[in-house]
Amino acid sequence: MADTPAKSPAKPAAKAGVKAATKAAKAAGAKAAGKEKKVVKKRKVTAKDFPAKKLPAVPESILKKRKRRDERTQRQLFRSVKGNLNRIKKRRTIFLRAEKYVKEYRMKERAELKIARDARKRGNYYIPGEAKLAFVVRLKG
Repeated sequence: MADTPAKSPAKPAAKAGVKAATKAAKAAGAKAAGKEKKVVKKRKVTAKDFPAKKLPAVPESILKKRKRRDERTQRQLFRSVKGNLNRIKKRRTIFLRAEKYVKEYRMKERAELKIARDARKRGNYYIPGEAKLAFVVRLKG
């Protein structure tokens, strides 16, 4: 039994030694890790931190002239397309109006011919109406 009491106090001491060693290793690791970290100091931002902007290759006045010229050509193109469409519509209405007049005059001619044929069938005469013309003169006073 003498062996047993001696063994039992030795085990807790060994355990305590292991625990102390791990704590010491952790502390040393923490110190070592702290040494590895770099300390970043804050500093003022200066103009050297930003690259200088280069001047444009083309002067601003020329760029503005180009922009105005492009806008003008775009407006002219729009107007010409719009004008072409209006011209096409106008020509179409003129053509349709002329067709209507042609149709009207053809109908009148056919009606005249039909009346003349009917009169001949019955043995009568048909005298077409003469062109009506009026001269109007305005006298002042």
